[in-house]
Formats: sequence, structure tokens, C-alpha cells
Amino acid sequence: MTRGGGGRKGDRRPLPDGGFTLVEVMVSLGIFLVVSAAVLGMIIASVQAVNSNADRVYAAALAQTELDALRSAGSDTLVLGQTSRTVGSGASQYTVKTTATWVDIGADVNPCEVGAGVNPGKAYLRVRVDVEGDNLGGPQTVEAVIYPTDTPPSENVGTMTVSVSNASDEPVEGVTVTGSDGVQTFQQVTGPDGCIFAPDLRTEGQWIITVTKPGYITEELTGASRSGVIVAEQANTPVGFAMDTPGSLVFTAGTAGYPVPEGMPFQFTPDTLDRAPTTFTTFPVTVTGLWPDSYAGWLRPCVDAGDGSSATAQVTAGSTSTLDFGGVKVQLVGPPGETVTAVYDGEPLCSAQYPLGTWDDSLLRKATLPAGTWTFTRSGGGVDKTVVLVPGGDTCSVSWNVPGAVEPGATESSTPEPTTPEPTGSAEPTFSPTPTLTLPEVSEPCPAAS
Repeated sequence: MTRGGGGRKGDRRPLPDGGFTLVEVMVSLGIFLVVSAAVLGMIIASVQAVNSNADRVYAAALAQTELDALRSAGSDTLVLGQTSRTVGSGASQYTVKTTATWVDIGADVNPCEVGAGVNPGKAYLRVRVDVEGDNLGGPQTVEAVIYPTDTPPSENVGTMTVSVSNASDEPVEGVTVTGSDGVQTFQQVTGPDGCIFAPDLRTEGQWIITVTKPGYITEELTGASRSGVIVAEQANTPVGFAMDTPGSLVFTAGTAGYPVPEGMPFQFTPDTLDRAPTTFTTFPVTVTGLWPDSYAGWLRPCVDAGDGSSATAQVTAGSTSTLDFGGVKVQLVGPPGETVTAVYDGEPLCSAQYPLGTWDDSLLRKATLPAGTWTFTRSGGGVDKTVVLVPGGDTCSVSWNVPGAVEPGATESSTPEPTTPEPTGSAEPTFSPTPTLTLPEVSEPCPAAS
């Protein structure tokens, strides 16, 4: 007899042992990896922040040490303008830039703002030290003034300020400024304000002032020098220069299978640096070393003559822009084996003609030409075609009659022409099909000249 609710002795099942399933283990491992990655990222960021702070502290100390050394040396030993040197500390490299400029007691910090006639004077030296490095995020800068020994003003001398700005009228740092009158010379490097101040200059001679900076150009060919500068006695003589990094301009025309005839001239302005190429084969043409400015260009039948097509483009410092002349695309239809020539017939008239090539079995030649009046001639004779190509006009066509050619989509004649019978005595002639040329599909005709 068994008790109520009981079961068989062999039916007892083992209870769970309380362990983790494989899914629980994988989920736990994923959570651990996510948390570990977050913690590792925080550690790396903290280490980078500590290193960056350490670099900034070192750079600030380096700037202050440099400034203290300049103060101890005195105003007589300071090099005017900007100087730089490299300092290494472990794996880090720092650039120490020192800029020293004489300043008058009543002037602004930039002596170039004084202008002409007013002598900036030598009340004190404004000294600025900038320490730059890859891990600083920005330069560490300290400034101070250093007072000179009192000296009475000299006679027969004056001062000169030289300012250098870019095409956007912003100061250019790091420009070497050299001056000479044949007897006395000076050389300084512009600081962050793009200015140098040269005191105690002779007033008897004529000065030549030159500016240079690698990778920079001036607006004009002679723009890097000023000759015949006369220093006013007991007054300031300002001299200004413009320098910037050059840009490039890509001139295009005749795209999408419509070439510009070889030898077609083009011009652009302003070309103050004489950069226009004298010869080229085909477009596009790239012109480098251009001053940042707005440029206008012309595609003309002749140099300095002809109606032509024009366009404009803006060149910015250190970049490449594109100027597309546009022109007018022309489709010319004529018999195979003959050549076609474009002769300029517009105003002002100039002697210009350009071969456009020989027709093949496609019966089509394509070209891009400047706007104006053009006459097209065939080598096999025929009527000349004179048309007017309108500036900015759509693609147009010029066509001659092609014997034996059929319109696009037309079928060949169903009645073949008989050939001469062979001399075999056969009573029936033989037939062969006649080859057929198909006229190409073209745009509307170009406007005829009146």
C-alpha cells in the first residue's frame, strides 16, 4: 500500500544544480567587453589629457624662460622682427618664435598703423614669444616690454615700417624683409601682425626694399621689390606689400566631343604675372602661379581680335578653379573624303581660318568655335556657308547635299540597279545592291548671316 500523493520510487527527477546556461555566459561576457571598452577609452582619454596638459605646461614654461633670457640680455642684443628655433623634449618638438618690435609710447601695438610722417619712436621694445607644438592645440604665448637705455634722437635718420598683407588684406607672418641703400642694410622677418619696424635709417640715399617667403607670390612681376624709397628725416616712411599663396586656373572649352580647332588663341585678364601660355595643343589648359583674384577670359579667332566667347572665374589662394569659355558647338554635314575649313568673317575682321578635318562615312564633323560670323568651305568646291554663331547659343548645324545619302530611318530602294552582263552569252543580267550612306541626325541649322 502506498501513501497518497506519492509516486513510484523510480520517477524522481534531479533538481537543477543552480549553474549558468551558455546564453547567460555569452550575455555576461558581452556586457563585460562593453564595460571594459568604455573603461579603456576613459583611461586612454585621461592619459592623453594628462600628456597634453604636461605639454602645455612645458611650452608655457619654455616661453617664459625665453622671455626672461631676452630681458636679461637687454634691448641692444635683440634681433628685430621674428626669429625662430626648434627645441626638443623627449618625443616632442617645439618651435619657439620670438618677435621684437620698437613701439612709441603713444602708438598702438602695431607700428605699421602709424602711417607716414609720424616717427613711431623707440620708447620700448614689444617682445612676444610663441611656442608651438603638435600636441598643444594652439601656441603658448607670453608678451612683455623691454625698455632701452635713454639716448637722444639722432639727426639725419628716420624710420621705416613695412607691412605685408595677403589678397584678403590679412597680415602675412614669416616674410623676410630686406632693405639697402648701398651703405646701410637691414633684414627682419614679419611677426603675426605682418609688420616690421626699422629705426635709425639713413636719409641721404635711396632704399631698395625686398620681400620674400617660400611658396608665396606677389601680385605683379616686380611686386617683390620697391626701388627709390627715400626715408624722411625724423619721420616714418611706410612701405606696403601684398603676398599670398598662388592659385591655378583650368581653362576648358570644346567638351563632349566638340573640340576647339588646334591653334585657337585664348586670353585672360588680369595677367599681371605674365602667366598666359604662348602655345598649347588642346583644351583643357592649366595655368599655375596666379594671384588670387577674379579673372575674365576670351576664346577668340585671333589674338586681340574677333568677337569671341568669354567667361569669368574666381581664383582663391592655394586652390584650383575652372573657367569654361563655352563657345558654340557646330555640327557639319558633308560628303566623305572632303575637308571642311572654318574662316572667320566677323568684326573686327582678322585673318583666321581653321581646318576642321575630313568627313568619313559618318558624314559628320564636330567643332566648338567662338561666337561671331564664320564661313565654312569644302575642299571639293560647292557653295560656301556663312552663319552667325550666337554667344551662349545652342548646338547648331551646317549641311551640304551629299549625293546618294538617305535620311535617317529611310530604307534602301527595292529595285536594284542592273550591272553589265558577263560576256558569257547569258541572256539574264545579274544584280548587286548599291551601298547607301545615311545622313546623321543633327540640330537646327545655324542662323544664316544676313
